[in-house]
Amino acid sequence: VAAADFSRYWSVVAGWLGLETIFCIWLYRVDCCYSFDWLAYMQQVEVILSGNVDYADVRGVTGPIQYPGGHALFFTLFYFLTDLGRSALGKFILFLALYLGSLLILAALIRMSKSLPWYTFISLSLSRRIHSIYVLGFFSDPLCMLFLYASLYVLLGHRHFIGASFLLSVAVSLKMNALLFCPAFFLIFCWYNRNWLSWILSAAVYMGW
Repeated sequence: VAAADFSRYWSVVAGWLGLETIFCIWLYRVDCCYSFDWLAYMQQVEVILSGNVDYADVRGVTGPIQYPGGHALFFTLFYFLTDLGRSALGKFILFLALYLGSLLILAALIRMSKSLPWYTFISLSLSRRIHSIYVLGFFSDPLCMLFLYASLYVLLGHRHFIGASFLLSVAVSLKMNALLFCPAFFLIFCWYNRNWLSWILSAAVYMGW
């Protein structure tokens, strides 16, 4: 991709993020939110806050908790940020921020790739399903993917292997589907890395989390 193709790339990104913000607000106001997963997460957090940390007993309307400890930790934070899970506007703002943050990191990855056209960024947010996951369903995937994208950005953009491994481990602690990216992560890691001490420390952080 010629450098000229990206001459106004960040202006396009900023404008598109603004349009996405307006669209998500409109979608939230006119469409039906199906937040049964959010309700289950909040109920599970309340069980944990009551002092019961036995995973067999941590349950919500959708059944027992199915995600690792990082999920419980972050949604406990969300619980307090949204007035004990009751603020519909609060949870919308949180997940809108996750959505826009993910798009911004993906925009940086596309710019970094030097092989994808600039309009690839716009195509990422044309799916109805993506908006459903982020601003209507309030699922756990957005938080997991934010850390995963951040991990790739740190790995590819800065070659900071310890930081990238840490961010990937946080993603895995939120939802196990992040493990699907581990083979590619490991290949990139080995391709760039020539410092064995850094490799050992990164592996320790990744596996120890």
